[in-house]
Amino acid sequence: MPTNLVKTMVYMPPELREALERMATKENRSLSNLIVTLLQRAVEEQKGNESS
Repeated sequence: MPTNLVKTMVYMPPELREALERMATKENRSLSNLIVTLLQRAVEEQKGNESS
């Protein structure tokens, strides 16, 4: 596991966590890995929108 990662606490509705857990299970990922992947995609998409 990379040691350069920071720990962040996030509050979310239980329904959102349940949906994310289902997505993670379907993709054979941990919940944490799924959330990081989704956040990375959102940041990249935002960067693309800023350069347009």
